Amino acid sequence: MAFAHGQTESSSATGGCHPKVSAPAVEAGFSRDLKTVQKSVSKGQRRKMSKDKSSGLCENITAPMKDVTQQDEDTHNGMLNSSFEKKVRPFLDLIDNLRAVGVDQDVSLPTVAVIGDQSSGKSSVLESLSGVQLPRGSGIVTRCPLALKLKRGGLNWKCKMKYQTAEGQFEEDIMDPSDVGEAVLEAQRMLAGFQKGISKELITLEVESSCTPDLTLIDLPGIARIAVEGQPPDIEKKIKQLILSYIEREETIILVTIPCNVDIATTEALSMAQQCDPQGERTLGVLTKPDLMDPGTEFGAIRVLNNESIKLTKGYVMVKCRSQRDVEGNMTLEDAIEVEKSFFETHSVFKCIEGKCTTQVLANRLTTELVGQIKHLLPGLRKEVNRKFDETVEKLNKLPHAVPTEKKSQSFFINKLIAKYTADVESSALGDYHHVFKKNRMIYAKARRCFENWLRIVKDHEETWNNDLHHEVEMFMKENTGRELPGFVSYRTFENLARNHVTMLESPALGILKEVADMVPRIADALADDNLGFFPELTKSVKVTLEELKEKQHEEAKTLIQKIFKMESEIYTQDVLYSNYLDNEEYEEPGQTSPNFSHNMAFVKQIPPHLNVSKRDINSVKCKKDIEVMSKHLTAYVKIAQNRLCDYIPMAIRHHLLHEFSAQLQLELALLIQERNVDELMEEDPEHAAHRKHLCAKAKRLEEARRILLVPFASIPSAD
Repeated sequence: MAFAHGQTESSSATGGCHPKVSAPAVEAGFSRDLKTVQKSVSKGQRRKMSKDKSSGLCENITAPMKDVTQQDEDTHNGMLNSSFEKKVRPFLDLIDNLRAVGVDQDVSLPTVAVIGDQSSGKSSVLESLSGVQLPRGSGIVTRCPLALKLKRGGLNWKCKMKYQTAEGQFEEDIMDPSDVGEAVLEAQRMLAGFQKGISKELITLEVESSCTPDLTLIDLPGIARIAVEGQPPDIEKKIKQLILSYIEREETIILVTIPCNVDIATTEALSMAQQCDPQGERTLGVLTKPDLMDPGTEFGAIRVLNNESIKLTKGYVMVKCRSQRDVEGNMTLEDAIEVEKSFFETHSVFKCIEGKCTTQVLANRLTTELVGQIKHLLPGLRKEVNRKFDETVEKLNKLPHAVPTEKKSQSFFINKLIAKYTADVESSALGDYHHVFKKNRMIYAKARRCFENWLRIVKDHEETWNNDLHHEVEMFMKENTGRELPGFVSYRTFENLARNHVTMLESPALGILKEVADMVPRIADALADDNLGFFPELTKSVKVTLEELKEKQHEEAKTLIQKIFKMESEIYTQDVLYSNYLDNEEYEEPGQTSPNFSHNMAFVKQIPPHLNVSKRDINSVKCKKDIEVMSKHLTAYVKIAQNRLCDYIPMAIRHHLLHEFSAQLQLELALLIQERNVDELMEEDPEHAAHRKHLCAKAKRLEEARRILLVPFASIPSAD
């Protein structure tokens, strides 16, 4: 809805103290405090004495005002009385103190964000509230977020500007209100460059005087729709992203400046506020430039002001601020207050609006709204700060401490690191999991699965060998029988067959060895990253040592396994043990051990002498008997040999690649520390160092925030 059109002249906000304009404001606890301002300016700056006469409290908006003059300082319209000040100041100080320690990087703090389209009068409104002249002009004037911390203080005007640069924190005391605008422009050039781009870096202005309201606001860049020379093509997108980063937070009160001489429905800033706050619960509208409206269109503004157009829960306030022409005509902020007051008192339409006009009313509303938001959010804020602090400390505890600077301390530090690492490797290798290891950091558990796989290999090989045993024995006997008579089985045949079977297991055993040998340093490498990863050179040196140690232990284990198989090729076992296994073979499943042999022998005995049965046929039967006997002996011995191998191979691997590996690692790393330059080994990874520094800074500011929030809520006076 357009409530004025056709005019483009800019109108801006005024500064100075705000006179009371309505009885409701008085009832809310506000009072008129008019004083004479004497501004002492530093050498090289102009010296100014200003005395302003203005009216006292009135019963209604049209009541006559009487002159009140007080020595020392000119009042700023809209100041809180001392009683109300005592109630609201602790809340505002609490949030300002939290923001001062930087905890707003970690949690969202209650704040007032000021947004508006370009040339909406946003900077002028802030001038009125703060009493200082801010940068103004066409195009984007606010190029960085500007935090205005306003505090009612003593007689002397004070201002400090702060912002963060690559070199560190910059602070500057500003001695005169007229110098603020240029100081802010210079800061913006430092942070956003000399072109017309923007930056998300925050500039903080702390203003204290007897004529400023207790309030903290954040001024954000005006919304530009078209990039001009010196601006990136996506300037509108960047500005909106910056604005959204503030107003999306549920803790933020959104102050939207809307010129009276434009169609409110086309205001981009209000559209963004509605996007983040659909119900309008956090949004307060400020109607600016009422003096630029065409005659007869004021009633459209009245509808908006009365919340009858685009509804906002917090409603609207109307202000009239200094125009650019007023500034060029040297109208002071103090004079602009009187002009604003006179405008609303004498305007044919707006004089009927009570309690919704002037910068004073806006200041009071903002303070009340902000304090209410702070009170509402304090309990949750305390919990959130505590939670973030605990999370940060937990992350810090997982990191090694920073490297000490003293040589003696450095030596102790690196030895402690190595001791922790080798203890982890030893625990992992020996299966002594006294503390929780990651699933892929347990060496013994993985080695155990390799040993179980070895057992399956042996059993599978035994099953395959048993299935082919009779045929293998028969073929071997046929190929190797000399002049022996049937029934005389060669022991050499037994040895050769047993040796062949055992030898076939050597290659799979070496395969299991290699599997474990590859796995152990891989996990030890991962443990090195876990324990020593912050120190690249130390980690690299440890991994080289691991690989060398693995090769050494692998070779020793391989030699031992080859010796075991060489010993197994020399057939031997205790007689009693062998007899027991042989007896088990003979009496296992009686009557079924050699059915063919028993049947054939019975058949041979029953053959009548007169039948012409050749000796060759009978010898064939006896040969089968020899095969049965040989098979039983081989089966008995092979079981003994296999049982030995099932244990010996894992024991050899475990000894060299688990026990000896972890023991030798401690010695090798102790030698490494003695031989190498400790400073070189302790050179920390820059990224990790920066991460620790970040966490330490975060923990420090969260700890400070916890201290600030320790104040009992009951000790803060109610602002109601």
